[in-house]
Amino acid sequence: MTTSFKLFWESYYATILAKVTNGTTPPTLPCAVTVNVSSDAATWRQYAQQTAGLAASGVYSMAFDLPPSIMYAQVVFSGNTAQAVTVEALVEYVTGI
Repeated sequence: MTTSFKLFWESYYATILAKVTNGTTPPTLPCAVTVNVSSDAATWRQYAQQTAGLAASGVYSMAFDLPPSIMYAQVVFSGNTAQAVTVEALVEYVTGI
C-alpha cells in the first residue's frame, strides 16, 4: 500500500506518523514502513524505513521527521505475509513559528 503527501513550501517542518496493527494471527514476516522523498513527485528515493514487530495484535507506532527541503513524501507499507495487518499514515505540518 502506498500513500503520497505533498509537503507544501509554506511548511517549515513535517512529521509523518505511521501505525501498523497486527491481527490476532501475526504475520510471519513483519510489515516494513518506508518513507520515500522526491523533489518532483516522479523520481523517488528512500529516505527512512522502520519495521513493525511480529506479536499477535501488536500495535507499532512510528514517526518520521522531514526537514523543510523535502517537497514530496510517499509512505509505502510492504513485506508482511498473507496475514492481515491494518496500516495508517498521516502527516503533521508546522506552518508558523
